[in-house]
Amino acid sequence: MRLSNARAAIVVLAVTTVLAQEAPAPVAAPAGTPSMGSRRPLAGRRGMSPGAGQASAGQTLTTMRERMDEMGGTLDKMHTVLKQMRAKAVKAGVKDPIATANLNMWELMLGHLDKQFQDLRNETLAREDLEARRAALYKQADAKAAAEAQRAQSLAGQTPILTQGGQAAGQTPAGQTPPALPANASPSQK
Repeated sequence: MRLSNARAAIVVLAVTTVLAQEAPAPVAAPAGTPSMGSRRPLAGRRGMSPGAGQASAGQTLTTMRERMDEMGGTLDKMHTVLKQMRAKAVKAGVKDPIATANLNMWELMLGHLDKQFQDLRNETLAREDLEARRAALYKQADAKAAAEAQRAQSLAGQTPILTQGGQAAGQTPAGQTPPALPANASPSQK
């Protein structure tokens, strides 16, 4: 009976180790969407839809959260199995130093996995915070750009640009005709 519990714990540990070491699958982002690591200036983002970059970031965070929850569940199961193994060893009165060393090894292994899990949890929370701040900065920059565009549009529609003579740019004073160009002059020689 004790051997089957040990085998079950080894299988659970092996699965957890494989899941923890496995690289995350790349998330397919829509065409034209910048990757998380690339920095594009605001002007380069103008043609993008408002949430294009945030969608892929949200998928990545969701994947990280799912993996973290999965690892937490596996660790809880492993702790349960270790407690059962320890209780059976105490109940059976086993004084075997090898069995005691085996249980101590499992405790150390689970302690190490708990530490890795806590590091993963902290990293995930930090990444979520970073993504929330990034999204807020993009929203703020977009709002500022829209306000600037609206201000420029209202100024352009309100007041024409005046030249030194008080006339609007591109207009000639009333009653005057624009000066004629010589026949051999090109438009760039004005």
